[in-house]
Amino acid sequence: MELYKPNKLKATREYGGLVLNATNKFGIFKLKPGESLLPGAHEEPEIFYIIKGKIMVTAPDDKEELIAEKGDILSISPKQNHVSTNSGEEEAVVFWCLAGVL
Repeated sequence: MELYKPNKLKATREYGGLVLNATNKFGIFKLKPGESLLPGAHEEPEIFYIIKGKIMVTAPDDKEELIAEKGDILSISPKQNHVSTNSGEEEAVVFWCLAGVL
């Protein structure tokens, strides 16, 4: 068992949040209104849990677009290219994890 305290971890924008180590890939990202992360795709499924705010996740290759709000859980398929944008009026806070890793 391990306990992680997000406020004590080094933040990086590489994955749009906190990268704990090579084995555990999960963290929290924050986006200001209108701010976007760079496009990304991963070998594993990715899960988002929206803690605060609202984000739009676009999968340009599949011509899909979803709006996720506080309390929603979003699953992104392996290797699916996607872009996350804060589509709300307040800061968005999202917990993410690459599901195949945990």
